[in-house]
This record gives sequence, C-alpha cells and structure tokens, in this order.
Amino acid sequence: MLVLLGSSGGCASAHDNVPVVRLVHVEASGCISREVATGFIVRPGVVMTVAHALQDTKAVTVDGRPATVVSVDERMDAALLHLDGGPERFVAFAEPVASAKVDVLRWQLNRTQRFSAAVTTVAPIEYSDLRLHTTWRRQGFLIDQESRAGDSGSPVLDDAGRVVGMLFASRLDGQVQGFALAASEMQTFLSARPSVPAWVGVCS
Repeated sequence: MLVLLGSSGGCASAHDNVPVVRLVHVEASGCISREVATGFIVRPGVVMTVAHALQDTKAVTVDGRPATVVSVDERMDAALLHLDGGPERFVAFAEPVASAKVDVLRWQLNRTQRFSAAVTTVAPIEYSDLRLHTTWRRQGFLIDQESRAGDSGSPVLDDAGRVVGMLFASRLDGQVQGFALAASEMQTFLSARPSVPAWVGVCS
C-alpha cells in the first residue's frame, strides 16, 4: 500500500536542453524467476536501479553484461550496480517541483523511449512491504502516468535534463499514477557507505 503524507510545491524554470542520461536494461536472474528493470548511469561504471528487482537474485546483468551489486537500500527501494568499463557519465540532480512537466525514460522493445508526464504531488510516501511486514517512508512524488512492467528504475527528468526522481511503483486502485523516489534520497544513497543485505545472491 502507498500513502502520501503532506505536500509541497513551487515553480519550475523553463529550459530546452536535451536530456543526456544514459539508460540501461537490468535483468536479475533467480532460481526460478527473472526480474526485468530499468537503470541509468549515475557515475562512471555505476548504475542505479530499484532494490525490489534484486529479490531472490543469483546473477545480475546490465545490457547483457555481468554486473555486481554494490549497495542496496530497501527503505528507498534503490540499488547500485557496478559495471566494468561503463561510460564516463555523471548525472545532475534537482528536486522535483509540483505541477512541473517532466520526461520519463523507459526501456521498451530494446530501445530507450521517452514519455511526458506532470508531477502532481511532492510529498513523503509510505510503502508497505508485505514480504518483510514492514512499512517504509521515503521522500518522493507522484506523476500523472502509470508505469509498465520493467519501468521500475526509470529516471524522471526535469526540462533541463536533470534527474528529479526514479520510478518504483504505480497505484493499484485503478488511478493512473506513478510513484517516484525523490532526488534528495538518491543523492543521500549515493554518498552513503555501501551496504549489501544478506539476501542478495541467495534464493529464498
């Protein structure tokens, strides 16, 4: 279950820059299943994606190449992967703004697709993890588009091409809304000490 707590707003500046975020395709293979997600290069050789794609995982690939799990934060639903020989790319971050127009980059049909959306609400989000019987609280926002299978981990960009969030879920009650982790959480995760939980690489 996803619950929003409070709200905040502001105004967005107008830019016309082309986003330069490098998207990648993430596959996590387990004992009896395979998870597919989207990821993006945040630093040279470092990919950010969602943590929930790594549950019951034995091996991870990025664009078909073996990758190593570097860090996982279940509260944020974020994970960092290391890819040897990754491109020399650093993303720029910015905070999400209510009512701002954004672009979402998704991996579909073996290529990058971009779709437009609007930020409807910026607020802390509570997420109930039924697997762990735990409720997590994270800074995030909603957009007026739902995500498809494999969209988890898709970066959300402002009109200057900066990453303002990362998709991790959609509403399950029929409303067309997607949930994203805010950039502030992602930056905190990037600067934190790496931590890999015991369940990574182990099938339950």
